[in-house]
Order: sequence, then structure tokens, then C-alpha cells
Amino acid sequence: MGGACTENGNAQTSLPDTEQWTRYALQNGLSGMFSWRLDNDHGTHGTEEDVDPTFTGAKSIYETVMRNDTK
Repeated sequence: MGGACTENGNAQTSLPDTEQWTRYALQNGLSGMFSWRLDNDHGTHGTEEDVDPTFTGAKSIYETVMRNDTK
């Protein structure tokens, strides 16, 4: 099991790292992966909450899985 923190703040996982960690999970057959804070993640300047949900981290994970880009 692995995960990425896409919530705004100091512990936020960058989008490139989120994609890399997702590829790692696919390559190594991990039984699951989760992401904290799927709605207002990666907001303005990476620290300020946006008014509307962005789903940026979730979209990054989804697109990586759908590409199955395990190279």
C-alpha cells in the first residue's frame, strides 16, 4: 500500500512525484494506493485553498493509471 499527499501545504507531494509513485505502484503490483484530499488539492500557489474543487492530484493519478505508463 502506498500513497501521495495532494493536500495543500508543506507535506504536499508534487505532481511529478505523484505520477512517479503511481507508476511505481503499477510496476511493483502494490495492492493499493491512496491520495489525501482529492478535492481542493494543488490550489493556488500550492498553499492556498481554491474555492472550487480542482481534483488535480486525482486526475494525475487517473491519467497515469489509464496510460499504464510503467516505463
